[in-house]
Amino acid sequence: MIYQESGLEFRFDDSWHVKAYDKHRFYQGLSGMGLSGMDFIGLHAGQLYFFEVKNYRRRQDWQTENPFDQVAAEPDWLATTISKKMADTLTGIDAIGQYYHRKLLFRWTEPWLLSHIPPTWEWAFWARVYALSDEPSHVNTILWLETEQPQRDLRRLLVQQLATRTPGTVRVLGNGANGLKGLQVSPLIVS
Repeated sequence: MIYQESGLEFRFDDSWHVKAYDKHRFYQGLSGMGLSGMDFIGLHAGQLYFFEVKNYRRRQDWQTENPFDQVAAEPDWLATTISKKMADTLTGIDAIGQYYHRKLLFRWTEPWLLSHIPPTWEWAFWARVYALSDEPSHVNTILWLETEQPQRDLRRLLVQQLATRTPGTVRVLGNGANGLKGLQVSPLIVS
């Protein structure tokens, strides 16, 4: 699966099952109610991943100001934004789970969907996401942060701030630091 977000290309291999949540029909229905959403939701090796992508690199020759300056001046702003998106996404997943649980056929087949049907099928994907979202040990928040300089101290600060505001494990990746098996990220080539 290949997704493009914020001037980056995300290539997930076949071990991943990913949806671009902020472009999905379920999110489109919920965003009108003031909910924000993470960029991607993924399932991999029994874990649930929520990705938010922030690319603060200058991507155009005409850009003179560094888009990262706002974040560097107020890192709490970014942590607050990401934690709100994560909370709103979890609210959205709860609404999706409730929507599916109103269907008698879904309730009858849910155990089978969770154990036998690959998450390439829409119902099986959302059944797994809904089930795992209540288990903090299976929830992973990934902030994919691209900056012109490494910003190691800021990355550590963001992990600390997000860890107190979001469930599960928090990782700040990007700038060549990946650490997720089956995922390759590269800049989009603009011609």
